[in-house]
Amino acid sequence: MSNISKLALLALTGVVSSAAHAAVVIFDDTVPGEISVYANDFESGAYLNGNFFQYGIGDPANAVIAGEGPVTFQGQWMDVGATPGESKTFYFVDSVNNSLVNGTLSISRYTDGWDGFITATYTSTATAGGLGSVPFGTDPADIHVVGSGTFYFDSPFMSGVVYTAAVPAPGAMALVGMGGLLAARRRR
Repeated sequence: MSNISKLALLALTGVVSSAAHAAVVIFDDTVPGEISVYANDFESGAYLNGNFFQYGIGDPANAVIAGEGPVTFQGQWMDVGATPGESKTFYFVDSVNNSLVNGTLSISRYTDGWDGFITATYTSTATAGGLGSVPFGTDPADIHVVGSGTFYFDSPFMSGVVYTAAVPAPGAMALVGMGGLLAARRRR
C-alpha cells in the first residue's frame, strides 16, 4: 500500500469514525524499522508509551516510533458499558512457517459502565520468527499471517487495526543478491 493510499485511508477513517463517534487506533507496521500509530475520537484521552497522545472528537494524532517496539497505547472512549472485559494476545506469524512469530499484539480491555478502556502493546521484528514460536494451544483465531491483510481488534464504539508487511525469508535476500550478481556477470 503506497503512503498516499495510507494517508487517504487514515483521512477517511478519521472522517468515518468522527461521523459515527467511534474511537479508532491503528498500528501500521508496513515500513521496516518503524511502527506508525494513529488515533482519533478517544473522548477521554489516549496515551502512547506513557505520553499524552490524543483527546476528544475530530482531533486525530499520529506518531512514527523508530524500532520494533514494544509500543504501548492506552485509550478511553465512551462505550455505554458495552466493552467486554478481556485480556489476550494475538500472534502475527511468518507466511512460510506459521509457527514462527514476527509480531504480537497484547490487549486488555474493559468498561466501567460508561467508558471503555484499552491497553494495547504491539511488538514486531524484522527477523522471521524473531519473537519465538506460537504457544501450544493458542486459538487459531488469535493467529494472523503477516502481510495477508488487515487485522482488526474492535470493541463496541472503538475500531482497532494492525497493518503488517511480509518479512522476507532469510535466504530470499541472498538469492536476490546472487541473481543480481549473475545478471551483471552475464552482461560482461
